[in-house]
Amino acid sequence: MLLKSGLPLVAVILGSWLTIAGQPNSPVIDNRPGVIDELESIEILSITEAPGSQYGIELRNVSNRDILGIFVLNSRCFDATDPVPAGGPIMPGETRKLSIYRSCGPDTKMEFLSILFQDGTCEGEAGGCARLEARREAKRLAALLQLPILKQAAENRDRQQVLGALRRVELDGQTVNKLIGQLAFRYPGSIDMDWQNVTEDFSREFRSYRDGLRQNIEDTFRFGGNVDPAGWIWLMKRCEEILAQPAFSGLALTPRRRQASATRHREAYDAWMKATFEIDISFWLSGHRDSPTFRPLVNLMEIGPNIAPFLVNELRNERDEKRLHRLCTLIGYLPDIDVLRGKRLPLRGSFQEAYPASREQFLADWDAGIVTGPTESLRIARRNIDEDKPVDKFDYQGTLGEVRSSGVYALPFIVETLKQHNSEELFAAFLAVTAQYDLYSLYCKAPREFFVSQPEKIGYVQAWFKANEHRINELTQVHAKLKKLLAE
Repeated sequence: MLLKSGLPLVAVILGSWLTIAGQPNSPVIDNRPGVIDELESIEILSITEAPGSQYGIELRNVSNRDILGIFVLNSRCFDATDPVPAGGPIMPGETRKLSIYRSCGPDTKMEFLSILFQDGTCEGEAGGCARLEARREAKRLAALLQLPILKQAAENRDRQQVLGALRRVELDGQTVNKLIGQLAFRYPGSIDMDWQNVTEDFSREFRSYRDGLRQNIEDTFRFGGNVDPAGWIWLMKRCEEILAQPAFSGLALTPRRRQASATRHREAYDAWMKATFEIDISFWLSGHRDSPTFRPLVNLMEIGPNIAPFLVNELRNERDEKRLHRLCTLIGYLPDIDVLRGKRLPLRGSFQEAYPASREQFLADWDAGIVTGPTESLRIARRNIDEDKPVDKFDYQGTLGEVRSSGVYALPFIVETLKQHNSEELFAAFLAVTAQYDLYSLYCKAPREFFVSQPEKIGYVQAWFKANEHRINELTQVHAKLKKLLAE
């Protein structure tokens, strides 16, 4: 990672939102937090002590686009403040200061991960970009719902009627799911996406803006129930300014630089294996960024389904019991490789007793193409299923589970069927075998609230393939079949 400011190189784990704010000049302090900046569009200039137990972080916009918000991971804080910079967007070439509370502790560490631009484009990690976009869209929705109420109130000026109407402005599940569907098309299959955080940010920001506007309306009424016309005009103008901002642009996410230089299979695997011998078993799969296994594990995850044949070869040739234990632990954890676990290859409980019998059976099935070529068997298994019939309840252990157990090797069958049918169950299977587990869970709860039509489903599959083709191109047959199916 490139630390452009020359500050200490450290990594962090927990999320924090920072508000852009001007701060008085102060001397640089020695106990300043460490900063990692992987973003091309900003340059960190300095860290200074600011009033109110805060740090001031001075940065410059070195891009040619206006910066609307910045997402930062923080080692301790959970604060979620307004991502829109105070004083408006940061213009190209402009220098501005961020502030963060020092209540996080003297060892506060920050990692700048994502930027949302005024034109609707993003740079950096998809998870942070989606959270920034969700918060902005929450404001847009609140303004859209409240502006008609304000315009009507400007005419009749009935205080109780206005406040009563504003109290009835609420979010519903369908609106949230619609947002998730929009963002999913923007960031299909991103490994750092956390849809729960996205939905929570969206709901929280909506309530915050709605309640803030309600309080502002209270303030516009003078004593005796009269209304201040200037106040109404200001509130309506504020809503109109928010609605004038660009919505989802549909432009592609700027790839993270580290994705372009991800280590190859052997290097990533050996680095992870070596690190596991330095720490306790409870940290082998740690998501903590200070863990020696964290970066090798991320590299393995970024390789994606392409890692499956490599891991099978390791399973075939590994004889060291300690390394085999670690290998099976890894197989049981990595997303995208469901086909290497479950009924075919038990990894928990009696695995040590079943080994090598279970391993040899799995390898025989693999070599015979039973694992890697399930299309015909899935066609036979589902020949009597009406794929266009809406699902009342997903059969997780039965028909859906059978497709899931084939992992990414089921993709050709799933896609060829989705091109002809509006199958809710197979679309759910697609989300599962591509390791989009948060989205899978949300979809299974409300399959008729987003990705509703057959064109929407196949459109999302195409978007996923375009964004993730490099993660399955070494699965030669799967890749070739998908490329042909999605090009027709």
